[in-house]
Amino acid sequence: MMLIGLNDFIRIIKKRFCLISVLCVSLIFLSACSGGSNGNDNTGGGTDRSGGIVNGYHLVKSTSYNEFDQITETRELIYDLERNQIDTTITDIDFDVMRVSTNRIFYDQYGRLARREIPEDAQLREATYTFDSAGRILTYMTGGSLNLSSEFEYDMAGRLSRVVDTALDAVGDPGYSPIVRTYSYNTDGFLESSQFIDTYDDPVMGTLTTTRNTTFFTDTAGQTIRAETTDTDTQNLHTRTYVYDTNGNVVERTISDGGFFVRTVYEYEANQEPIYNHWARLLKYFP
Repeated sequence: MMLIGLNDFIRIIKKRFCLISVLCVSLIFLSACSGGSNGNDNTGGGTDRSGGIVNGYHLVKSTSYNEFDQITETRELIYDLERNQIDTTITDIDFDVMRVSTNRIFYDQYGRLARREIPEDAQLREATYTFDSAGRILTYMTGGSLNLSSEFEYDMAGRLSRVVDTALDAVGDPGYSPIVRTYSYNTDGFLESSQFIDTYDDPVMGTLTTTRNTTFFTDTAGQTIRAETTDTDTQNLHTRTYVYDTNGNVVERTISDGGFFVRTVYEYEANQEPIYNHWARLLKYFP
């Protein structure tokens, strides 16, 4: 049996938390790429041939601010409808130092998300996705520092019920267990709560478990307007709030947990051709 020290264990846990945190933040942002960001596809507009929602708008820019109302990041999106791709130029500003990178999203001929290319430490990290015949995401895989595989499960009503995240570089560790996230809904069918469970069986310290419980608050249209997450280890409260325009697009999102604050403003424009809105549904996968 392989034994690890406390420092190694802490490193593993921090890395696993980082994997999920980065994944969630990036996909929450991208959930607004094609307009709308509620957990129930209530974005208005028609339904495309692959089951996505089209509301006639797409995201063109986002600007993030810190607690002092200083700009910390901008994202500008360029849509190439002929090549079925979206290029996002990201400018990070840290103590007046600017870092610029470009992410690229590819769609298939049916408008379904196919893969992403993300620069990472002078290399290119690729993320790929698969969907079922109903247009629901089944798997998400990414390499690089994340090296993560996610599998998605649904209830009888077709709603997301469970996600299993596996850090591929930790599979050989006998104490390792995949991270499991479960979701529940209220009587109206709107997302009500989720639970994140991360366990590790340490040969010296025994089973160590981190649990995060999230409660979602929705408006009458089912759009998530507030989400509160409590970590059972630290009891820290992590809060996210969302503001929508009349078209169902997220125009502002605020994230805070006491020691961290970021407010992001989103700008949209009317698109001349349909944009397949798979990202709008990813908020219920990574709310």
